[in-house]
Amino acid sequence: TCGKEVEMSETVNFTAGKVKTINFNYNMAETSGPEKLTVDEFLDKEVNAAVWYELTGVVSNIVNTSYGNFDLVDETGSVYVYGLTQTKVASNDQSFSKLGLKEGDVLTLIGTRAVFNNTAQVGGPAYYVSHIPAAVTPVIDCAENIVTITSTEADATIYYTIDGSTPTTTSFVYDEPIELEEGDDFTVKAIAVVEGKATSLVASRPCKWIDPNASVGTPS
Repeated sequence: TCGKEVEMSETVNFTAGKVKTINFNYNMAETSGPEKLTVDEFLDKEVNAAVWYELTGVVSNIVNTSYGNFDLVDETGSVYVYGLTQTKVASNDQSFSKLGLKEGDVLTLIGTRAVFNNTAQVGGPAYYVSHIPAAVTPVIDCAENIVTITSTEADATIYYTIDGSTPTTTSFVYDEPIELEEGDDFTVKAIAVVEGKATSLVASRPCKWIDPNASVGTPS
């Protein structure tokens, strides 16, 4: 051994002779990439433009499709992303629209802990890592006391609720139209699930039974 501890970035020259042992010690914290955090964990970090973190969540509330401003939501909370680009750049190059992202997609990005007007946000600008497209949101219709829920994706499974709760894959499976009965007055919520895609956004529509024999107006 040369008897010297060096950084990996240093150049080490060995003189002629036998080298008995070379030991390499890696600092995994520096070589494993940005730390992966939940939104809640990210919000607990100090503001620092030099430290990058990896976040994964659902894209929500896109407010700017040129610079890529939106909310990123996971099971622990929500944080505003102040700009997203295709690659890591010094300033926003307005490449967000080329990513094809839409609300409901599950996105992984890398960004810094930033703040604006005392509100925490993802800065950098953040840059894209990967995403899983969301299934298309189903459409609910309540015409003529019949509730129908449709999807433009043939292989979608639709789950729904009528008690106001958010549907999950343990909710009712929609397989045929639902006939409203006298007195029915509730909100139908539905999601679409497609293999290989993220769960769709929640569709919601109030549906109320209407008496088909009720007068719709006075004849002239």
